Order: sequence, then structure tokens, then C-alpha cells
Amino acid sequence: MDDPVHPSDLTRLEEELRRRETTETHEAGASIARARRQAEELRKERRNTSLQESELTPSQFGRALNEEQRPPKLGGRYEKQRSPNLGGDSLDYSYRVLEEILTTKQQQQTEPAKTVVASTDISADPLIEKLVEKGITRQIASGLVTDHPRDIIERQIAMLDYRQAKDPAAVLVAAIHNDWAPPAAYLQAQADQEKTQRRQRKAQQARQEKDARIAQETALKAEQDAFWDSLSSSEQTRILQAAQELIRQRNPVVAASLTKSAPGPLARALLEACRRELLADRIAQESLSSKAPPGDSNQR
Repeated sequence: MDDPVHPSDLTRLEEELRRRETTETHEAGASIARARRQAEELRKERRNTSLQESELTPSQFGRALNEEQRPPKLGGRYEKQRSPNLGGDSLDYSYRVLEEILTTKQQQQTEPAKTVVASTDISADPLIEKLVEKGITRQIASGLVTDHPRDIIERQIAMLDYRQAKDPAAVLVAAIHNDWAPPAAYLQAQADQEKTQRRQRKAQQARQEKDARIAQETALKAEQDAFWDSLSSSEQTRILQAAQELIRQRNPVVAASLTKSAPGPLARALLEACRRELLADRIAQESLSSKAPPGDSNQR
């Protein structure tokens, strides 16, 4: 590694600039004053920021000496005159050293700022916003989204509340990097949620089956009522008598109450059930008769 420049070099540079300032023309004097101010600012800056002396190496001084000699700049232009008795080579060397030091320092100051601007130029992403809401900086969140699968990030975000972390942001970053396994609390919550969903699905299926059954019964009753209304009075009487005969066969005790002037609710309900049962049989027979060939149709 090249040895750093000794502070005495800067002192020698300053003395050389002072010597030229006393004998140079007015234009050259202005140039020297500007260079001197730059040297003073550099010395102050080096003291304030505790810069390392290794910023300028002997190889850099060597390159400055070997370059093609040119007069120092004045406001973007070069001096055309040089005084032969003022140590022009030494001045050229000194000015180039100053220029190189200042240019290096400006690059050190501007490059970090450019890096920050580039890193904060992040396109909107809902997943990045979720990470930011959990306390992660936008720059780190962008890196996580770039470097890791989105499903892992989504899963770790969902499990974060079950980890009981004192520093949620740090825990979430580590969990995404290492794809941590689910905590026990999260697994229990998932099992409870699945059980609840399974119970809800079962109840919903039962409601749907009940609704379908009610709709079917309603349609069947409507069909039976329409068929009953299409029958003559004598046919309706025969069906009611047949219904009473069914009740006597199935429940003689209830059948006895049918002979009363005011049968009980159980007797009326059984009579209605038997009547609809007979109507269903008649409707089925009518349906078969309508589908049978003309020669094989049954007589009502």
C-alpha cells in the first residue's frame, strides 16, 4: 500500500503559493488566492472530519508530476502566461495536487447521496407497504421483496402476531430470511379456524338441503292441489273415503274419532296425509298412462 502524504507537503504547497502570489500579475494573483483558499478549506476540512491521511498516495503525486504541464484554471479557462522565475513546474504540481484532492473529496461527498436517492426510488408495491406497516424501513422492505418469494413473505407476515415478538420488525426480517416454521399458537389458530369453517360448511349444506326439500314439498302440494281441483265431487268423495279406510287400517283409535262431528287435530292431520298420499298415487298413475302407448293406456 502507498504511504500517505505527510502534512509537511501541504505546508510546502502553501508556502509555494504565497511566494507566487507576491510576484504574479493581477490575474495570476487572483488565481493563486483562489487556490490558497481551497488549500485552507481543505486543511480545515481534514481537521474537522478527521480524514485519513491515506487519501492521497505518493503514486498520485507521481502521476501529477508526469502529466503534461499546463497552467492552472481560472474560471474554467487556463492561464496563457507563466512567469519563468516563479517555479512554474512546482506551481503546476501544487495546483494539480489541490485539484485532485478536491475532486476526490467531492466524489466522496456526492456518491453516498446518489446511492440514497437511487435506493429510495422504489415503485409502489402492496407487499412493500405491508412490510412498512410492520415497522420495516422501505429500503429493507424493497430488498426483501426482491430477494425472497412473495408467498414466504405473505406467510411470515400472517404468522408475526403469533410470535409475541418484542421487536416485530427485526423478527419479521429474520423470519423471512430463514423461512421460520409456524409457531404453535399459529398452528392452533389455524386448526380452530378450520374447525369453525368445517362446522359452517356443514350447517350451510343442511340449510340448503332443507330449503330444497321444502321447495320440493311445496311444488308437490301445488301439483296435488291442482289435481284435486280438477276432480269431480264424486271422485273427491271416493278419495276421502279411501283415506278414512287407510286410517282405520293403520290406527283404529284415531279412525274412531273421525266419526265425531268435530274430529281432533291428530285425526284431521292423518286424514290430510292419507288424502295427499292417495292423490300422489293418482298423479303417478295419470303420468304413466300419458306416457304409455295408446293401446296399453289404463282406464281411470
